[in-house]
Amino acid sequence: MVNDISDKDGMGTFAPELLKTSWGWVAKSQGLETGALDPETVVNRSFLK
Repeated sequence: MVNDISDKDGMGTFAPELLKTSWGWVAKSQGLETGALDPETVVNRSFLK
């Protein structure tokens, strides 16, 4: 996906604040507490330059 965020941060980058927001949406949709998971623990950034 190419958009303003990928143009700014680079392809494949997970900005910490956006990752946290995305996890909040997923947790809510699944009836989970946002504290049930730290989304940073499931992202592997070693593939990025």
